[in-house]
Amino acid sequence: MLGLPQTPYRTHLVTATYIIVLFSIAVQGLTIMPLVHKAVAASPDSAGPDSAGPGGGQEDGENAGRQLSSET
Repeated sequence: MLGLPQTPYRTHLVTATYIIVLFSIAVQGLTIMPLVHKAVAASPDSAGPDSAGPGGGQEDGENAGRQLSSET
């Protein structure tokens, strides 16, 4: 399994690897939505119709917020 030689430390290495991977996935999963919300709030489209280009942009920001909240 995993191409590791049979040593007394193999079980410890595999266990540590799994723990690190699971921890990384959990941390990334817990932090991605706050980062997305900050990115949407900081985008120029969500600043209002005066600062956006043609088409307003406020509607796009509202739609993005609805899409984010519907995914959770």
